[in-house]
This record gives sequence, structure tokens and C-alpha cells, in this order.
Amino acid sequence: MQGLGIAAFTLSIIAIFTPFFGVALSGIVGLMAMACYRSKSVYAVASVVMNLVNLLLFSPVFFLAVFGELTSDGPAEALADRLGAPSIAGVFFFLLGIQLIAIGLFIYSHRVGAEKVDKKLAGESKERIEPTLD
Repeated sequence: MQGLGIAAFTLSIIAIFTPFFGVALSGIVGLMAMACYRSKSVYAVASVVMNLVNLLLFSPVFFLAVFGELTSDGPAEALADRLGAPSIAGVFFFLLGIQLIAIGLFIYSHRVGAEKVDKKLAGESKERIEPTLD
């Protein structure tokens, strides 16, 4: 799964520099990172963080379009409703949800792993074995 984390990290870097397809690529990268949450890949965590930065900071036009759509009811929204196309805000919050679910899975995996280590250490005997000279 480490390889999938490296691939997700590489694609998240590409998504930053890709103008239109980069937003969709962020969703794909988020799904790839979710797939390797059990391996605790540092690259997968970094790719999710980079995706969040890409969605919230490096895509200002997309971000403004989302919140502009939430506040206005113009002809573009009426046409999208008529055609059955998903709204930009729906796409944005779906992609943001993927990233937040991935972060939640990484936190859950980290906590469960820490609990298993604590249980294992609690079960070990703390008896000290001294060497003897015969």
C-alpha cells in the first residue's frame, strides 16, 4: 500500500498544476488515499493535506464559483437544473467530504493502532532476567 500512497502523492502534486481536471483528480487522489489508510502511509496523509490546500487555497476561482452559486439564482443554475447536471457546490462539497473522510480514517487507524500497542505492552511480563556466571 506504500506504492499507492506514493502514487496518490504524485497525483496530488499534478492536480495542483492542472487547471480544470485538477479538481476531479483531487477526488480520485482522495479515494486512493482512503484505500491505504491501514498502512499508515505518510505519503497518503500528505496527499490528502495537499488536496485540501488545493481545494481551499490554490483553486480560488473554483472556490468563488461555489459560494457564488450558493448565493445566486441566475440563468446558469436554471439551465443546470433543467439538464440535471450536478451543481458546482455539490461537486466541491463532495470532494471536500472525500478528503475529510480520509483524514477521519487515518485518525481512526492511528488510534486503533496505538491501543493495540498499549494492550500488547500491558500483557508482557516485566520480569528482569539476570545472567549468572557458573
